[in-house]
Amino acid sequence: MKSVATLPNSLTANEIHEFTNIKLRTVYDLMNTNPENGGIPVFRIGRSLYADKTEFITWWEQAKTRGRKNYSV
Repeated sequence: MKSVATLPNSLTANEIHEFTNIKLRTVYDLMNTNPENGGIPVFRIGRSLYADKTEFITWWEQAKTRGRKNYSV
């Protein structure tokens, strides 16, 4: 897995896949989902989708927090 420091400022789906180890098809699905519904915030240049590094890292940290189980009683 890549470190945050080595990520470029604009991330492709493949770079997100390599960083997170999420299946590439799932990354594309998340990139095509509205961020208000849990999708990765992206911008489009032509037909290509990119995620801003800082917005993606914020999304990633929030996704990890949402995905954690609460073991408290």
